[in-house]
Amino acid sequence: MAVEETDSSPSTDQTETRKWKDCKVKPVPQSYVPDQDLHYEMWTSSTKGNALIIGNDFISSGGGPRPYADKDIQNMTLLLTRLGYDFRNNAFIKSNLTKQDMNETVNKFVDDLRESNPQSAVVYISSHGNKDEVLGNDNGSLAIPVLLEKFNGILPGKPKVIIIDACWGADETHGTPVSSSNSGSQVIMMPHNADIFLIHATSYGMYFSLT
Repeated sequence: MAVEETDSSPSTDQTETRKWKDCKVKPVPQSYVPDQDLHYEMWTSSTKGNALIIGNDFISSGGGPRPYADKDIQNMTLLLTRLGYDFRNNAFIKSNLTKQDMNETVNKFVDDLRESNPQSAVVYISSHGNKDEVLGNDNGSLAIPVLLEKFNGILPGKPKVIIIDACWGADETHGTPVSSSNSGSQVIMMPHNADIFLIHATSYGMYFSLT
């Protein structure tokens, strides 16, 4: 009589279950008091952190022009300056950078963060882009995962905000009519998902979450 062989290797579901069982997450005690030594004094300091701004207009590069990129730079410079961010004597306010120049500028900014150890950091890039990449003024692409990896281990435990003001593709989104005034006399079209903030439990990439 033939005996049917069975696969003794654990199934994907069993592997996931075992992974969860192996995790040891300690609950926070009710009497927990935050360690003051781990706090960073951000709002009591006149300088909140360092910032980098890059704006590409593509006017002279042959790509689709972005004539308002200079306004993006002006507005974000004004906003971050008022919030108390330092551009290191304007060394980190850049326009119309190639992919290589963008890469080198971010590297210099990261080196400066490592040396100056500010309380936080903000990076703002206004440019063309596609899924998982942002373009330089020469249409060369800087991969967003590569951009994020540059900040690994930099200012540990301190906020690092990265804003990519660029497209994710070529599709056009639909809109929902919304009243722009209390009287309802003026109606504008709000793009779908424009009022949604999506937050994942893990950082960018295919990572396992412990919670």
